[in-house]
Amino acid sequence: MAKILVIEDELSVRDNILELLEANNFQVTESDNGLAGIQLATQQLPDLIVCDVMMPELDGYEVLTALRSNPATQTIPFIFLTAKASRDDWRQGMELGSDDYLTKPFTAKELLSAIATRLSKQMAIQQQSEAKLDELRSNITSALPRELQTPLNSIVGTSHTLLADYIEAASVRSMIEDIQASGQQLSRSIQNFLLYAELELAETSSERRRTFQTYQTRFSSAIISAQAIAKAREFNRESDLLLNLTDTAVQMAAPRLQKLVFELVDNAF
Repeated sequence: MAKILVIEDELSVRDNILELLEANNFQVTESDNGLAGIQLATQQLPDLIVCDVMMPELDGYEVLTALRSNPATQTIPFIFLTAKASRDDWRQGMELGSDDYLTKPFTAKELLSAIATRLSKQMAIQQQSEAKLDELRSNITSALPRELQTPLNSIVGTSHTLLADYIEAASVRSMIEDIQASGQQLSRSIQNFLLYAELELAETSSERRRTFQTYQTRFSSAIISAQAIAKAREFNRESDLLLNLTDTAVQMAAPRLQKLVFELVDNAF
């Protein structure tokens, strides 16, 4: 249900608009002056604003100027209602960023049509933005493994070789261990980010969700047990570990389940 804010100082006009919009299944809030209207718009972030031009406190032009200067409200569709029908008045409203301009008296059909057009256009813009964001996420997901994981593999691999061959000098060995630990930590962060990006893409794509749901891990207890024991051993707390697991199938690929359990267990320690 779309939320519409009506800013109109004439009570009879405002009541008629509210009754019309509520009868057409819109969620409506109201204000009888421009200053209060700006406050409501900022607090509630409606899907569309219908605003009179001539009002006390602040007129409609000042309301629109204030809303267009606020990043939180600058893209909300805005329809002017006015008895001022001159071309200059219309142009002033459009130059300030109004989306439509209805001259009083207007019919119910004209108002509903203007609202439907602006909401439809806003929805199309949002869908276009979401599609671009999904494309960006997809591009990042594809690029990161190659651009970042490759040098990281070199860092971790080289430090591993140095650790194997350079045992005598304790200070040098300590620095190499730090390099390796940092590389492994960064590699893990990248893997987590890539997984998050995949999940975000799946959230917006039914096809991707179906692909995720086709995988299944039957022996989940073995994965959970192995991760828990490894982490307990790392902290010398194997005697504190108590596992009471029941094997069950999990609707998730085994590597993803292993990653999930690893992060949860690591956080627990």
